[in-house]
Amino acid sequence: MRYRVYVEELGRTQRHADHDRKTIEEPLDRDCMLWAAYDGDQLVGTVRSSYAWRCDLGDYPELYQMARVGRDHPRHTSITTKLLVLRDHRLMSVARALALATYRRGLADGVRHDFIDVYPARIPFFEHLGYRVHVPELQHPEYGRVVVMSLDLHDREHFGRVGSPFLDLSSSDAA
Repeated sequence: MRYRVYVEELGRTQRHADHDRKTIEEPLDRDCMLWAAYDGDQLVGTVRSSYAWRCDLGDYPELYQMARVGRDHPRHTSITTKLLVLRDHRLMSVARALALATYRRGLADGVRHDFIDVYPARIPFFEHLGYRVHVPELQHPEYGRVVVMSLDLHDREHFGRVGSPFLDLSSSDAA
């Protein structure tokens, strides 16, 4: 699915693309959690969660300036990458369902701060979830100009202000 969306649909160059097999497998895939969304038997969405204490995040901690969250990094930080939804399912709730799944699991696993990079046009979607701009502009080595956003998984007050679907999943004593 990554190959289909990134290479075939969006025309992006991917350094880990295998054009013969039409796949994209990256080093982060070894130690991460991959989430999938299906419509019947068809894979329609996917996302990758990587915990800083569990895997080598490569250049991401520096790129995302993860140390700015203080002593929570690396023991309570994660990154979310490769959130993809097939074109004909993008107006549905697939991305939201994937975000809810990764949030729920991250909360259970002790994640306090999650980071993601997004294109500027996607900022409103992530702000509604509860993410905030962390690095306003970054030149990603593969994806170009992006914005890094961060999420405090326990910020119930902020979730309430923005109408985040995470509010109902966060514990009331974690505020």
